[in-house]
Parts: sequence; C-alpha cells; structure tokens
Amino acid sequence: MIKHPRKKKNNTILLVIVIAVLLIGGLVYLSQRSNEAPKSTASAAEIDALAQCLSDKGVRMYGAEWCPHCKAQREAFGTSFSKIDYVECTVEQVKCNIAGIQGYPTWIYQGQKYEGEQTFEQLAAISGCEFQGSSAPISGGSSNAQ
Repeated sequence: MIKHPRKKKNNTILLVIVIAVLLIGGLVYLSQRSNEAPKSTASAAEIDALAQCLSDKGVRMYGAEWCPHCKAQREAFGTSFSKIDYVECTVEQVKCNIAGIQGYPTWIYQGQKYEGEQTFEQLAAISGCEFQGSSAPISGGSSNAQ
C-alpha cells in the first residue's frame, strides 16, 4: 500500500487546527474564570455593617447598570448593597458629570476618587469603617485615588 504525501500533509494541518482551537478555547475559559469576583468569607452581618458605615460616612458609588464591574461590586455586597449610597449614571447623568465620573465603578469619599472594583478591606481603609471579615481582591480593583 502506497501512502500519499498529500494525505499526510492534510492530516498534519487538521491536527494543528484542532490543537489551535483547543488552546484558544482554553485561554478564553481561563480568562473568563479569572474575571469572576471571588466570594467573600465575611458574614452577611459584617457586610451589612460595612455598607451602613460607608453610607453614614458619605462614601458614594457611581456606576452604570450595564457595567460588568459594577455588577460584580453589587453582587459582592449582596442584599447589603441597598444600604450603599449609589448613583446610577445612566439615570442621573448630571450628578455623574458634576462629580467628574470617567469610569465605572467609581467610589468617592471626601473628594477623593477610587476607580474600579474595591474589596471590603479597601473600602474600610478608605473610609475608616471597621471591617472584621475578609474578602479576596475583586478583579480590576484599584485603591489609587484619581
């Protein structure tokens, strides 16, 4: 039986394509998993107390309902997010313009801007609120004042 070199070449090309598709698919999967917000080990009561303290101290979050980072931040707080002083920029555009909001989410405390998702520890440090629980860093978080 004589093997044709062309058939072997086609099989090699097919194998390379399959490997490339698997590699790309794996990278996409890993990238999506790394963008998921880590779960907090803090209790609901600790998160609730932090949210209330942030609101009491005048910490405000600006965001947009379509923003995936804002959604992750809201989900991190769970039901306690209702205590957060939140401005929805798609509804209250004037407030966001006056505050100079350029990205979402943006937290503002005493005139300082903190852009990106913030951990509970970062928000406690920014505001001076007590927080005894722990949370893993939320993707994209930044505690740099703008």
